[in-house]
Amino acid sequence: MNQMFYFKIMNNKADAVMIFLFLLLVPALVSGPFLPDAFLSIIGLIFLIKSFFKKDLIIYYDKKFSLIFLTFFSTIIISSTLSDDILSSFESSLFYFRFYFFSIGVFYLLSKYTFIQKYFLLISLITLCFLSIDSIYQTLFKSSMFLSLPLQNEFRASSLFGEELKLGNFIVRLLPLIYALLTINLYKNKFIIFIIILLGSSILVSGERTALGLL
Repeated sequence: MNQMFYFKIMNNKADAVMIFLFLLLVPALVSGPFLPDAFLSIIGLIFLIKSFFKKDLIIYYDKKFSLIFLTFFSTIIISSTLSDDILSSFESSLFYFRFYFFSIGVFYLLSKYTFIQKYFLLISLITLCFLSIDSIYQTLFKSSMFLSLPLQNEFRASSLFGEELKLGNFIVRLLPLIYALLTINLYKNKFIIFIIILLGSSILVSGERTALGLL
């Protein structure tokens, strides 16, 4: 990829912001729900505004996907109206449409800038491998390498998640995506097996039975 292509991306500031936020999604997930939710909302909003002014982007609004999402969104809205605690239920369902625009925004980015996939994989791998190595270290030495976070439970490592014992569930839910991207980008089988063993080991030391079952 030449410098002119990078300059073209950076010259399109809206796309540059979307790319930056998308690439940082997995590391942001480690910090809690606020940052990733803000990132995906911003990506969706930017694409919505872009598509409003650029009519040629309408092609990214796939009819089948839109119909399926609209059906699902209508279902959860109706479900919220039937809930015992309507206001609390609407807090999680009413703004769910942001995932629709986020999904289409990511589809747009991946279609226009094919290199993003590899960078997303690289950043995600670095994040997950760090968490895995740190959790194993934490199990052996009762304290994490980073921030010296203590082992919260004698049999359960949590790495940077601290008191939130959800490391295993975090990794196991991203593992299928990582495996797919490794396969698509034609990484060698030995490397893929090594990654799966490393991430699988962190799920094991996390002591989460649900995550182990999913693995």
